[in-house]
Amino acid sequence: MICHALRPRHDSEQANPRVPTASQPFSLVACRARVTLRGMGWRYRILLLVIIIVAASVGLWAYSRQPSYEGKTVGVWLNDFCPGVDSQKGREALGVIGPEAAPYIFAKLRANPPSAFTLKYRVLRAKAPHAIQRLLPTPKESFQPVSAVNALVATGPSVIPVLTKSLIDRNADVRMACAWALGSFARKGTNTSGALSALVFALQDANPYVRQ
Repeated sequence: MICHALRPRHDSEQANPRVPTASQPFSLVACRARVTLRGMGWRYRILLLVIIIVAASVGLWAYSRQPSYEGKTVGVWLNDFCPGVDSQKGREALGVIGPEAAPYIFAKLRANPPSAFTLKYRVLRAKAPHAIQRLLPTPKESFQPVSAVNALVATGPSVIPVLTKSLIDRNADVRMACAWALGSFARKGTNTSGALSALVFALQDANPYVRQ
C-alpha cells in the first residue's frame, strides 16, 4: 500500500517536511504510525500468545496443587455445599482434607457474590404467594456464606485458628462465615476460647451479619 507520504509534495511541504500542511493534517504522522504498528504487529501477537500460555500454565499448576480426595480437588468438592445439593460426601471429603481446604473455601466465597438482581429476585419470589412461587423459576444458587460455614465446619475443629485469623479479612462474607463457623463449633461444645478476643473485636465490625 502506498502512503500519502510517498507522493510528491508541494514546495510548502518540502520547505518544512516535518510540519504537515493545513490541507494534509497529520497525514505524514499517521502514515508513519501505521507502518510502525504493522511492522510490530507480529511481536504483539507473539507476546499475547506467551502471556496466554503462561496464564494457562499457572492456572493448571494452581489447580494441581489443590488438596484432593478420591481424585477430586477441594474446589470440586465445594460444589456439594451449594444450596439444594446433598453435601454428605462433601463433608466426608473436607473432613479428610482438613484445614488445608480453608483458603480454597475463602477464595470460592470471594469469587461467587450473588448479583443485586439475584438478591432482589430471591426476596420478591419469597414474598409471592405459594401458587405464584411454583410458576417462577428457582434462582440459581451460588456458593453463599452459609455454604462456606458448612464447609468450614466440615473440616473439623483444627480449622479454628484459621477462622480466628480470618475474622479481620477484607471480605465481609469471609468474616461472616468465620464468625458463624466459630459460633457453630461453640454450640457443639468445642473449645473456642482462643478466638474469644478476636470475636469481641468482631462485635465492632461494620457488617451487621458479622456482629450477630
